[in-house]
This record gives sequence, structure tokens and C-alpha cells, in this order.
Amino acid sequence: MGRQRAVLMVLATVMLAVTFVKGRHSGKEPVVAAFIVPARPVGWVQVGGMVGYAGTYPVFDKNMTISAIKMADPLCWPALPLSTISDMLDNDSALTLTIHCPDKAGSGYAEVYPLPAQQRLVLGLPLSLSRTSLEELALVPGIGPVLADRIIQYRHKNGDFTQIEELLLVEGVGEKTLAKLSSFVKP
Repeated sequence: MGRQRAVLMVLATVMLAVTFVKGRHSGKEPVVAAFIVPARPVGWVQVGGMVGYAGTYPVFDKNMTISAIKMADPLCWPALPLSTISDMLDNDSALTLTIHCPDKAGSGYAEVYPLPAQQRLVLGLPLSLSRTSLEELALVPGIGPVLADRIIQYRHKNGDFTQIEELLLVEGVGEKTLAKLSSFVKP
């Protein structure tokens, strides 16, 4: 009976030690891991560079951009152009943010630029008919290089698109094609 009690005490001590060691705080600041998600994000921020968890994060409120960056777990926190990010989100719904940690001189920085067309299409974000290049337009299902060239030529002659229905004025675009393209492009 005394031997069983000793074995149980040793097991309990080992389990207590394992629980204590595994449950200790790692020393890192906690990162936002979950939040209530509205139905549709207002934008997307792809965070890369010197981060622990590179990826594309939805932004449901422009103020959440910092939370998206924190979720990526940056290895350093360079001076970020937060006003630039906010302004760019006003004009564009998807951005790429690349974090570069300080070099030997101690200067860390972040680059911010629009998300590439291929990634926009994967996320279901429409491409701008007024801003997208010929190569990017050719990626849109149903356009291809010939129709993309015609769209670009129309844009050069007539200026930026103001409504998607203007595509009907481009040779090769009819009602059916316009209906197919409407989820992939915007004016």
C-alpha cells in the first residue's frame, strides 16, 4: 500500500511539473488570434518580409491594419507609414506590406504597394479597367490577350472607364461576355 502511494505521488509530481513548464508564458507579447468577423472585409493586407507568419490578412476596418500586422508577428517593428497604408486602403482594397528589419546601420523600414493582379483574382477582388495593364487584363477569365489589347486601345482613345457597361463599346464584348466579366473587373 505504501509503495502504490509513493508511485502515485511521483506520477502526480511529474504531471504537475509538466503542466507548470508547458503553461509558462513565453515572454512574447500576446498576438490577436481571433476576432469577430463581419460578413465582408473592406480590404486585404498581404504581410511579408521579416515576419513570423507571412500571409494575406482580411481587414474589416482600416484601424485593423495594425492588428493584421501584429498577427503576422513581425520580427522587428520598423517605422511603418501607417497614414500611407490608410490612404492607400482608401484608394485600393488590397495592399502588400513588406517589412524589412534594421540592417547594421539600424534602419528598418516597410514597403507598401498594391497587391498583384493574380492575387486579387484569387481573392475575388475585381481588377480596375482603368488601371490594369494588358498582361494583367489577359489573366481575367474570358478576356485573353486579344480582347485585353482591345480594351487597352479603347482606354487610350476614350480615357478611363466610368462604368463597366462601357465594355460593350469594345469590339468582341457583348451582353453575355459583359455578364461573365462583371465579377472580375470594375471601372
